[in-house]
Amino acid sequence: MRDHRGDTMEEPLALKQPTPIVSQPRQGPFRDWNDGVCDCITDCHSCAFVAFCMPCYMCYLYYRYNECALAPLINPFSVTTLRSFHRGRERIRVSDISDSTI
Repeated sequence: MRDHRGDTMEEPLALKQPTPIVSQPRQGPFRDWNDGVCDCITDCHSCAFVAFCMPCYMCYLYYRYNECALAPLINPFSVTTLRSFHRGRERIRVSDISDSTI
């Protein structure tokens, strides 16, 4: 822009807007659950933690997912809630019905 004397002027701040981002980051495709019932051997620490203190382990997992660590002590369906949250976060394709039949 030029003022009345012909000198260039800086554009008003209202015209200097950032360009919007029009594309979203892509997420990978859903994957199948790949742990078996006896795959606990690969993570003995977690397996022992679950075997000897399941409520403490649930509190630890909620804390790890940045949720309220006391939620498992209040919510009777905390295991189901955590499974659904984990499947969504890790993009695992398993329905709630097939998960409950194992």
